[in-house]
Amino acid sequence: LHDALPVSPPPGGNRVYGLEYAIVRPEIVHRTSHERHPGVVVMIGGSDINRVGESIASLLADTGQIARLIQGPGIKRDYIIRTPGIEVLSEPDNLETIMAECAWAVTNGGSSMMEMMCLGKAVHVIPQTAAEQHLAELIMDQGALLGIGLDEFRVPNTDNIADVGRRAKLLVDGHGIDRII
Repeated sequence: LHDALPVSPPPGGNRVYGLEYAIVRPEIVHRTSHERHPGVVVMIGGSDINRVGESIASLLADTGQIARLIQGPGIKRDYIIRTPGIEVLSEPDNLETIMAECAWAVTNGGSSMMEMMCLGKAVHVIPQTAAEQHLAELIMDQGALLGIGLDEFRVPNTDNIADVGRRAKLLVDGHGIDRII
């Protein structure tokens, strides 16, 4: 066995952090957001580790919403949907378009949330980890999320969707990489 290398503390100096440094994929940043599909995108990360995507999509369908449930590459078992009004899309090639064209979204509290915010979409967050919960709470305090968690989950009205989407876009503008550089 090799001896462990000593771990040095991070270099001293000023640190900057915040949503203005969010890293968003270029294919999202360059996408024009517009609503062409009246549905709600349900995208609980790439793995949906708590398997909540199916139940959220069913709740939405039960209220008359059209749900597009995204099955990511880390899903261990395919989603099983028995409720009409739900479209399951497994690793779609046109994910950026689907995101840009939705009315609003339900996501986890990581990259999916940030990308939807960059597109100016109102998002309800279902955190998968404590870190996602903390980040979502910070964003919620700024009025840029519809809600957090299953207990707060409700179908928003159109005015709330528009207001929250506008606030979200102001927080995550897609220029984080430029600022970091």
